[in-house]
Amino acid sequence: MEFNVKSGSPEKQRSACIVVGVYEPRRLSPIGEQLDKISDGYISNLLRRGDL
Repeated sequence: MEFNVKSGSPEKQRSACIVVGVYEPRRLSPIGEQLDKISDGYISNLLRRGDL
């Protein structure tokens, strides 16, 4: 399997997968917070349910 690492504005990335940092205690990285806002809280909802 081959991976490419890119940095930049997450909403402009074209990819089937995005890796986001989640810190203790279930705290999103700044980029993760941006993606959560764009996704209407989808990531934070997963964190609350314990799915991540």
